[in-house]
Amino acid sequence: DTPEAVANYTRIEALCEALPPGPARLPAILGLAVLHQTRADLRRSAVWAEKLLDVATAHGIAPLRVAAHAMLGTSASSYTGFATACRHYDEMHRLAAETPVFIVSGSRR
Repeated sequence: DTPEAVANYTRIEALCEALPPGPARLPAILGLAVLHQTRADLRRSAVWAEKLLDVATAHGIAPLRVAAHAMLGTSASSYTGFATACRHYDEMHRLAAETPVFIVSGSRR
């Protein structure tokens, strides 16, 4: 990463932490988890995925719980261990099976 990139995502993390706890933080938390997973910084991604899971669980937002478990499974498969990864993937599949899916499409003109 370039120094500018590191400075930018470190600032974004600090801004996210300054937000009041609750669902208003979810877009920022999700974005940071995805950002770090895309960068292959799976340990840092797991930190944000855990925060995502905590807020999504506290507020009953099942689709984001599914996403958090998917990211935690990916992270765990690389550094925590296969058993932990499997637990996250199993929970992801269980939640996904009971979570309604909404498809949003663009409007026709």
